[in-house]
Amino acid sequence: MQTIDLKKIMAFTDLKVSQVAPHVFPDNRDPANALRRAIRGEYLLNSEQIARLSQVLNIPIGLLFDDAAWKMSVPAGRRNVINFRTYDYFAELDTATMITTVSRSGEPLFQKFVAHEKGIGLTEYLSQLTDLIIKHK
Repeated sequence: MQTIDLKKIMAFTDLKVSQVAPHVFPDNRDPANALRRAIRGEYLLNSEQIARLSQVLNIPIGLLFDDAAWKMSVPAGRRNVINFRTYDYFAELDTATMITTVSRSGEPLFQKFVAHEKGIGLTEYLSQLTDLIIKHK
């Protein structure tokens, strides 16, 4: 069974639990506590709550379930460039320099060198990229 990584999703958004919870749990006496329980993995969202979460975050339902939320593409005619997209973040990796430029909703956020001595695997790169974005916030 696929689950939603609420902790990661909330880290990527600018919304606080207190802003999201009333939309996901409109009939709950303490919606913030209910959402915190779901974030900790003590509770799984039902289909209606997932739909409401998708709506309030403006994220397609399928992307909520995607463990490897980064989608990769290679732009035509641009050598040594790989693009990655997740939620409303966009990263462009120049493989010649290993410099990654990150933007959010079209606004540049930062440039960063992401690599190590022996090279880096894609999974490790995306993990570091995710951590950089979360720390940058």
